[in-house]
Amino acid sequence: PKLPGHSIVLKDLAGRDFPFSRLKGRLVLLNFWLTSCKPCIEEMPSLLELAMRYERRGLVLVLANTDPDLKPVRAFLEKNRALKEPASNVVLLHDPKGKLARQVGTRKYPETWFLSPEGDWQGRVIYKRDWTSRSVTACVFTRLP
Repeated sequence: PKLPGHSIVLKDLAGRDFPFSRLKGRLVLLNFWLTSCKPCIEEMPSLLELAMRYERRGLVLVLANTDPDLKPVRAFLEKNRALKEPASNVVLLHDPKGKLARQVGTRKYPETWFLSPEGDWQGRVIYKRDWTSRSVTACVFTRLP
């Protein structure tokens, strides 16, 4: 993508701007998901586990929901305690109707982008993964600052 990672601004679930410039110096996993996407929901526990494992190493997991509005997102969060009270390095944001997702070329959900500590786009993982598998954690570990 041509868009510099640190120039992104999405809204948090309270409607406040969340500039990605706040994440400078940290490896960011930017995951695009929908509440109606079964593979998105299936991979989320392993994403959250990965975030917990590497919290002290500077990893940030940004879960960018792309539902048109927040009503189904709030209902989903009420049913999912791990997301209702996420780790300190997990950020829940809203990308209404997937505007940013489309801008960066996302076509299949879930999709997770790697943003370097400098804000560069370093690749993506298309579709669900077990983010706790040895090969995936090794890939993430080598990218940590």
